Amino acid sequence: MPNHPLTHQVHLLSLPPPLPQMVEAYEDRSARAICNVGFSPGPGRQPLIFTGITYGEIVEPEEGDDGFGWDTCFRPSGFTTTFSKMTVNEKNAISHRSLALRQFQQYIAEHWMEGGLEGGGIFS
Repeated sequence: MPNHPLTHQVHLLSLPPPLPQMVEAYEDRSARAICNVGFSPGPGRQPLIFTGITYGEIVEPEEGDDGFGWDTCFRPSGFTTTFSKMTVNEKNAISHRSLALRQFQQYIAEHWMEGGLEGGGIFS
């Protein structure tokens, strides 16, 4: 993008409204964050998908020290604060990304320990 003030103004005008404004007309503000991690065990093999889901709701933004993007307005179910107010460890314990990656990690650990997939090694 050229470094010209008008270009930046046009870019800002084309951005969607903040997430809380997008859902303000709705009574139900439930949301879910989803992460899919794909893995191919090798040529000709069926790709595997590991899915992590964190359920929650869209709330008015709460500024915090951690997080980015929509972390300020996503409050996970069962919690009283948004992702942005949580410590990195608290967020990583429940985040959609960590849930998907834990599934992948478990799959690799189980199959690696068994000597690989179908006897040829996991990456053969």
